[in-house]
Amino acid sequence: MKQELSNVKKSSTNVTMRYLRRDCIKISGVQATEEKSCIELVKAVGQDLNLEIEDEDISTAHPLPTFNKTAESKIIVKFT
Repeated sequence: MKQELSNVKKSSTNVTMRYLRRDCIKISGVQATEEKSCIELVKAVGQDLNLEIEDEDISTAHPLPTFNKTAESKIIVKFT
């Protein structure tokens, strides 16, 4: 019974993590500046992919922090 409960907990965690990430993407190699916000960068990447992304399509977008100074910059985007 303990083993079965453990399996159910693991399965539930995996489903929850997939659900939480289904409306998020990570974009690598772009960095927000004073001239271009994260949202503007997301819209520009969308345009390059022939996707029309409006402000109301984006719930939030922000740089993904890293401790590695040599890693390329990333932006995380959550869509509505």
